[in-house]
Amino acid sequence: MTLATLWFLLIAVLWTGYLVLEGFDFGVGMLLPVLGRNDTERRVLINTIGPVWDGNEVWVLTAGGATFAAFPLWYATLFSAFYLPLLLILVGLILRGVAFEYRGKINDARWTKQWDAAIVVGSALPALLWGVAFGNIVRGVDAATVAKGPYHVLVAALNPYSLLAGLTTVSLFALHGALFLGLKTSGDIRDRAIALAARLSVPTLVIAAGWALWTQFAYGKGWTWVPVVVAADYPTRPVNLVVAFTPGGPSDVLARIMAQWLSEKMGQQFVIENKPGGGNNIGVEYVVNSPGDGYTLLLVNPANGINATLYKNLSYNFIRDIMPVAGLVRTPNVMEVPTTFPAKTVAEFIAYCKANPGKVNMASSGSGTSVHLSGELFKSMTGCEMLHVPYKGAGPALTDLMAGNVHVLFDNLPSSAGHIKGGRLRALAVTSAQREPSMPDLPTVAETVPGYEATAWFGIGVPKGTPREVIDKLNAEVNRALADPKMRERLAELGGKPIAGTPEDFADVIAAETRKWAKVVQSSGAKVE
Repeated sequence: MTLATLWFLLIAVLWTGYLVLEGFDFGVGMLLPVLGRNDTERRVLINTIGPVWDGNEVWVLTAGGATFAAFPLWYATLFSAFYLPLLLILVGLILRGVAFEYRGKINDARWTKQWDAAIVVGSALPALLWGVAFGNIVRGVDAATVAKGPYHVLVAALNPYSLLAGLTTVSLFALHGALFLGLKTSGDIRDRAIALAARLSVPTLVIAAGWALWTQFAYGKGWTWVPVVVAADYPTRPVNLVVAFTPGGPSDVLARIMAQWLSEKMGQQFVIENKPGGGNNIGVEYVVNSPGDGYTLLLVNPANGINATLYKNLSYNFIRDIMPVAGLVRTPNVMEVPTTFPAKTVAEFIAYCKANPGKVNMASSGSGTSVHLSGELFKSMTGCEMLHVPYKGAGPALTDLMAGNVHVLFDNLPSSAGHIKGGRLRALAVTSAQREPSMPDLPTVAETVPGYEATAWFGIGVPKGTPREVIDKLNAEVNRALADPKMRERLAELGGKPIAGTPEDFADVIAAETRKWAKVVQSSGAKVE
């Protein structure tokens, strides 16, 4: 047995043993998800590395029966840069050994060198593609983009970060390949391989260090301990459902209805946590920066799609940083006024507005909400001059509307239905294209203003990096709720039509609504007050 053969066997044994000991089960595929110090690290590792780290190679803390694992994102990226190329080499070595024994050419130096060169060169392109794909995952390019086809994946890959990731991976692989050939060959090939390794070492280390620093500073969001999540046991403690509005609004009403169902069916309390302010952005930022462990959820609402265009300098990218779980309902908004307001129809309202330019105050549940943009769309299509008065949620806006302090509100129907039916507010029209079945006598705005249409949509999201198993478990329970006859009846009373489906279905809703409202923001000239 030659020294080269011993070298091959040593690498094969070490890597196979390493993968087995670190949690890779060749029968099952994966034992537990891998978690890093923050949501980005967890997403990267869960979607990319595959085999499991049990914490033996990283910092570990055990408390209260839960194991916490942590390591910096730059460490994970460099590990992944080596991961697939080395597996490719391992496969090549196994095939090489089989081929050598079968062909009986173990002592044929020329054939041996050709085979070794084929192993190294043949693994270089997959290594490059692996690095680019890894860079995309760090940046937040997810399965939804991949599902759209190769073109979208290619476009996502054409960015400096992903290209640098690919360059880093192939550079590290080339250095490894040169050292590999230098150690196991002799003569002129050995000398050339060692010389190549020497030339590659410094630029490769510089490239790798640059990528690691870029990764940590751009995508590594701090250093926090996070618990290992086992989907089969989830949830094992109370779950927070964040609503980015004050209590009493449609988001809050729907969140409490769904939280009650989830609490009863999943064995743990789902607690509503109201975080209003900043046009919905304070609550969203809180969730974005929370651990992706399934214990912080977001009640997704139209403002999340609108704000992507309305606000120019958000600290997050909603589609990238929030993973969709499930859609809940789609509801119309309702154009309503105080019972003392002179107008009783949309046409009369438009006439009053034009006779009193600038004297009508239009309330909303906050800048960037569908309530706000429904009003802006009405203004742009009718020529009505109205002053926008944003509130921190529908609750205080409704209070002032009933008191006559403001004159009109394009509110989400769930939060206003009770006030309308109770005679505390006068509804002029719904904003959907068709009449609302729960209020069949109420006309649509479009019957007076042709082409007008605006609806609100709601769902549940989680921080990027949340394990897919947890997302699927939540999605299944939400869909069971939306299929329940009593739940559907309750939602119908609020004007809500269920939008059950997969996480990918809800991702499509978010993307479509973001595009739609971007056009409204741009055409109406809506601004943040």
